[in-house]
Amino acid sequence: MPSRGPNIAPLSIRNTVRSGRHTLAMTGELDLDSANKLEEAVREACESGAELVIDLRKVTFMDSTGLRVLIVAGALCEEKGHELRIIPGEDIQRILETTGLDRVLPFTSR
Repeated sequence: MPSRGPNIAPLSIRNTVRSGRHTLAMTGELDLDSANKLEEAVREACESGAELVIDLRKVTFMDSTGLRVLIVAGALCEEKGHELRIIPGEDIQRILETTGLDRVLPFTSR
């Protein structure tokens, strides 16, 4: 993989499980290079039969592949009958409002 440059933060995902709830807290950039990593984590959490929270407050950049993963997460949770909550953070919230996803997916401030 080519060098990502000096100011690009690779995505890291911390999965915390508490009281039947998976919280996927991300730091860094959610883009073409990292979206598959999040999608895999979402699929694993949905298979476990738990509520899923996706915390994007520390995501510094998100492109359309990140938006696609959020749509996939919504569809998987709905299919499995699990609750999904997405915590966007201020910068990501603007992207979601611009694309209209704030009206389609379950967003919350905490």
